[in-house]
Amino acid sequence: MLEHKKHWDLNDDKATKYVYTKLNQIALGKTETLNLYGVIIDASSSYQSKGYQICQIKVIDQSLNLKSSRIYNNKAMDHQVIVFFANHQKDQPQVFRLGDIIRVHRANSTEYNNSLQVIGNLYGRSSWVIFQGQPEYTHSYKHKKSNKDDDVDMLMPNGFIRIFDNPEDEYYYERSKQQLQLDDELDENDLKYYPIACSSSSYSFNDSEKEIIDNLRRWSYDYLKSNPVFASETQVQTQIHVDSHGQSYYKDFDILAKIISLEVIDDIQVDIRIKDLAGIIFQLSVKTIRHRLPQLGQVIRVRGAKININYNPAVMKGNSQIPVMLELHHPSNIIHIPQYYKQALILNERVIEDELMKKLILNTDIDKNLTMGQPLVITQINKQYNEMPYTSLFELYHKPAVEISYDFNQHDIMRMKVFTLGFLPSNIREMTQLYCKRCLRNFSFQELETDNSLPIDQQIYKCNQCGDQCRPIYMMALIVKDDSTAGTDRCYKLYYYSHDQPDGEELFGGLRPANLYKDEKSREMLGNYIQLFTKFNIYLDVIVKRRFAESQREEVYQIIDGRTKSFHLEMNN
Repeated sequence: MLEHKKHWDLNDDKATKYVYTKLNQIALGKTETLNLYGVIIDASSSYQSKGYQICQIKVIDQSLNLKSSRIYNNKAMDHQVIVFFANHQKDQPQVFRLGDIIRVHRANSTEYNNSLQVIGNLYGRSSWVIFQGQPEYTHSYKHKKSNKDDDVDMLMPNGFIRIFDNPEDEYYYERSKQQLQLDDELDENDLKYYPIACSSSSYSFNDSEKEIIDNLRRWSYDYLKSNPVFASETQVQTQIHVDSHGQSYYKDFDILAKIISLEVIDDIQVDIRIKDLAGIIFQLSVKTIRHRLPQLGQVIRVRGAKININYNPAVMKGNSQIPVMLELHHPSNIIHIPQYYKQALILNERVIEDELMKKLILNTDIDKNLTMGQPLVITQINKQYNEMPYTSLFELYHKPAVEISYDFNQHDIMRMKVFTLGFLPSNIREMTQLYCKRCLRNFSFQELETDNSLPIDQQIYKCNQCGDQCRPIYMMALIVKDDSTAGTDRCYKLYYYSHDQPDGEELFGGLRPANLYKDEKSREMLGNYIQLFTKFNIYLDVIVKRRFAESQREEVYQIIDGRTKSFHLEMNN
């Protein structure tokens, strides 16, 4: 796709003033063409059918989404499908990220299988432009071949696949790069409206469109952070079918998963392993001339994957030893879900990294050969809980009928002695968050602005909804086991959210939560605690409270008391 040879004209006063239709107002029977803006929630890759290159994209806006649907042909409709037809693949949009914004000009509406569709004829007068959904979101798509190699950047810097049909296209690409380096006309504010791809050799853009894009960005950020877009469960298709030519095949299916391993084979191929919410591990080879991959630990949606036809479902384990082998076909696509959107947050919270799982499954006899010391409890609890008996993880999770009883009236509070295998999220900088007490919302330190001229400990962050000052809190999960579950292949989570606990910031010896993106000293100290907690034979004596997590629709267990003893730093040195 040769977007760099486009001509960007951001403030064209002579440009045609287009009227943009809200998605819930699209209807059949209109003779005039449609112009629209939408937030992309799904897309296929371009594929060939009946002589055309076809690409399907699903979009939403403030008027049409899960919370604001419409009825069409007696069916609920919560998104709009746009189908682009083109003569060449390079003319089609290649969508690789959830939440980006597309503008379509001169399209038509039609009905297909009793559903309303928007048709863009790119071989005719239709056109498209794609803008970044959240300009502040930065993520590298570079990967290392090995620890010694430099980063391999197999894609163009603005995010779209580089496909050259002939030397003339490559010449225009190189020439446009030189022009961009010399272009000083765009100021910092205009860069927010600089497109990441365009179908035409030029496009117009009016100042009035900046407001449309700004409104869509604000709305889509809150919407996608609060609402799921894709089905979380993977419906793996293992039944073999036979086509009219006698060829065997599997039906395709979609996967929402986290990248747990990534290996660069060469400049055009990357092998990845992904894990879904059910813990199934899939493996597939990805051609980077067609798809764009985020880095390890990111969440993706694989649309239209199939089980490899040479793969025997009878031996399908879906674990790290025998993953489910997948293959992609022409309509398949891989879409990156930015880390602050709801479904990425859930997967990052609940999908355990492959290396951590290996550490769990491996018997601790390996560590015992290295450390023959006695178990050591490094935390202490408040005196009021001293007489409370321990509740084991086996009782809690595997004997739900057992009634937990003790002298306190707090029927959802219990005492545990556990050892720690790891922490989530895997990014230590995200283990602290900003919390707004009025809105009951949390934010990453990367989301809110502050006065960077002030010292780190004096910087103030205000909620972007109500304007109240936010305070830093710990927000993480400890991956734990205890003696009752040491021989099983399952691990458990204890959540450590300090926003509503008077002693909730004492777990790390009084280390207060801070902006770990900037405060290197606090980040290093927290890293030392994490290393200490995950040492062999180190136990935590903690009080946890059972709560119902509305967002996850399940019971969770939150640490409410447990303070690291005073000798912890000396031991860790």
